[in-house]
Amino acid sequence: TATNNYYALNRTQTCISTRNIFNQETPRIRARIMPTRNMAGLTVTELLASLSIVSGLVLFGIPALSRMQERMLLSGACQDLYSLIQFTRHQAVSQQNRITLCPLLSSGDCSNNWQIELGAFTDPNGNRRLDADETLLRTLTIPQKLNITWRGMGSGNSLHFSSQGITFVSNGTFHLSIADQERQLVVSRIGKPRVSASH
Repeated sequence: TATNNYYALNRTQTCISTRNIFNQETPRIRARIMPTRNMAGLTVTELLASLSIVSGLVLFGIPALSRMQERMLLSGACQDLYSLIQFTRHQAVSQQNRITLCPLLSSGDCSNNWQIELGAFTDPNGNRRLDADETLLRTLTIPQKLNITWRGMGSGNSLHFSSQGITFVSNGTFHLSIADQERQLVVSRIGKPRVSASH
């Protein structure tokens, strides 16, 4: 038979087609199963080199970042103090009144320690003390990391402005520093502040 021959021929063709499909898919299957060289891990030499690079970045990067943060803190504190002095002088002129700026204690007295909170207040009697009938206009908190000193005329514990905005023998220089970085803020006899130097 013809019928038997026909079925035998169909089975033969089906086997051949299946074999061809398997042969075409085999490389893809192998590619999924067999790892290639590109998928291999790092060698010991490559790992040591990577660790050396990371160590170098940590060694030199952290101090540089810390120094940059200190510079920003110092610059910001200097600007805040400059603004407070300008504000105090402006209030003296605009209110036509005596205004004092100093490290202010809770008792209302001025301290020699410029590290504590600074306060600007009306001081019509000129005693450089915040009395009960006087007004606290503005305060400034000094960052803990910042070192600040004042060298000038008078007692050295306050800046006092007349109604013309002129200091009463209290001109001098603020020294602000963090680590080895420094700013100087000079207050002239006419009461104008200016940044004079940075290191």
